[in-house]
Amino acid sequence: MSDHLIKVHPCKEPLSFVLPRSKSYATRLLILAARSAEPVTIKNLPDSSDVRFLLNAFPALGIKVQENSQEVVIEGPFPYCEKVSDETIELETGDGGTTNRFLAVLLSLGKNRYRLNCSVGFRKRPSIELQNVLNELQVDFDNWVVQGPCRFPVQLEVDCSESTQFFSALKLSLSGYQCSLRAKNIQGSHRYLELTDYLVEEFSHKKVWDVPLDFSSLGPLVSMAIYERRACCIVDLLAPDPLQADYIFLEFLEKLGIELAWRPEGLCIHAKMQKLKAFEFNGEESPDLVPSLVFLACGIAGQSRLWGLQRLKLKESNRLDWILRLLTLFQIDHEYDADQDLLCINGQLQIKKSAHVIHCPEDHRVIMLAWNFCRAAGEGRLINIDNIKKSFPNFFEAYK
Repeated sequence: MSDHLIKVHPCKEPLSFVLPRSKSYATRLLILAARSAEPVTIKNLPDSSDVRFLLNAFPALGIKVQENSQEVVIEGPFPYCEKVSDETIELETGDGGTTNRFLAVLLSLGKNRYRLNCSVGFRKRPSIELQNVLNELQVDFDNWVVQGPCRFPVQLEVDCSESTQFFSALKLSLSGYQCSLRAKNIQGSHRYLELTDYLVEEFSHKKVWDVPLDFSSLGPLVSMAIYERRACCIVDLLAPDPLQADYIFLEFLEKLGIELAWRPEGLCIHAKMQKLKAFEFNGEESPDLVPSLVFLACGIAGQSRLWGLQRLKLKESNRLDWILRLLTLFQIDHEYDADQDLLCINGQLQIKKSAHVIHCPEDHRVIMLAWNFCRAAGEGRLINIDNIKKSFPNFFEAYK
């Protein structure tokens, strides 16, 4: 079982690090490329397991993939490139939400029978709405086995109360078909829907793409730098990207009084923890930011309040439960009111020195948060860390 030993040597020198590319962009671009009537070139795909599982599935669908270290060229289009088979086609798809949900809808356009061999953990995550919409499209979908082809109704409503990924999956694969889609019960993650809309629109006339840096990967490293009172520079992050849901992390830091400087070498950030004030945050729009803001709150004097956290239970792990476990383990004064879905954290400026061995769940965000706490506490050991490859394979090497 993989592990990572943390032993901190105090350092106040300025820090620079490089972010991975955005898997939210990459998975959407790959689905649109698979549907494109013309070859599509995508540069700087992230080295993410979610993206790799999706890309590796394409040849079994009849989609041509030409790849080198700088770019990948996708040539379909699916379903017209599909080679009809009487056999069930097996696809290894891992635990990615976008990988499995996006791919299931794409496969519904074809004639073959496909089995998505997704992880045991992913099978526990919500899929009822995907079942409902595929059934309405007259697709046989059971236990992640997909048998198309689908039949299009005039209009299709998609319940987004558990996830907006179901709606994005349909929007990406059904673009160009005469089927009107409407999202209902949207609880959050509006920017992910806006990103999907933007890419669908732009894809009609743009066939060469460069995947941008991933704002979702900012939180753990930047919050650690702020906690350690270190200036940091995110290399090559040269401009805002409001389409990324977790871009609001930078907007939030500015509201806290942290200075951001966009320079030729990248984005530079510096803050003095003593001057930061306790904050409030609604996690519904950007649930992936919650772990980083929880950690930030631990080092800010006063009571910070975070709510809109229920969707964290539906991630790769019960992420809310793990946040509460880590707060307890590192003796952070906190209280969670389940009825109000409200987490109050009484920050203490300095996390107490201690060494812990943490058996991590298969959840990259929890692994990153556990690393934050162990580093702040001076040392620790993380066990079962392979899931870090989901979004940030070189995470542990990025921060020195």
